[in-house]
Amino acid sequence: MEYVHNRRRTPPWVWVLVTLGAVILVFVIWWAVAASGPRETVVVTPEERQPSVEPTPQQPPPSEQPVVVEPSQPVNIFIERNRPTTVIIVPHGQEPPEARENLEEVALPGEFRYRNRIWQATTEVVMGDQANLRDIGATVDGNPIYADQSARPPYDVLYLETEKGSGIFIKYKPVRTAWMETGCLQQAG
Repeated sequence: MEYVHNRRRTPPWVWVLVTLGAVILVFVIWWAVAASGPRETVVVTPEERQPSVEPTPQQPPPSEQPVVVEPSQPVNIFIERNRPTTVIIVPHGQEPPEARENLEEVALPGEFRYRNRIWQATTEVVMGDQANLRDIGATVDGNPIYADQSARPPYDVLYLETEKGSGIFIKYKPVRTAWMETGCLQQAG
């Protein structure tokens, strides 16, 4: 008797299903690996950043530490606590023009340097109940520096509190850049 191998052929539709299943399996594995990789990187500029909670103030680098600058003409700063609160700035050693019983001298600098700008005290006052200010994490002569809640560097105005907890803030405006102080101006030739 002769042995006959009766090989039955696998129908082609089975091979199509097996191939299709293998392709789908490879695609699913590739998709899973790609999905677990790094996500899209989004770069947010400081103007676009909207923190949901107030960040903890950070100490500025040493080059940006506020420094009291002796103004060309030293001044004394007085406040009168009557409503409305007023600020009187007089040259050092002089008394205010009129004697007032509610007038107090405050220990704030007339000028200070911060972020390469010279900031000078103004006679403008912001009261604590009107102030929407935040501590920017820098101090001058032990006094915390404040800025408007929504302001970001470079600041247009800064504030110093007359006394800790008083809620009375004196506005400081930039009057010149600090590099002008060091004589770095060059003449065009």
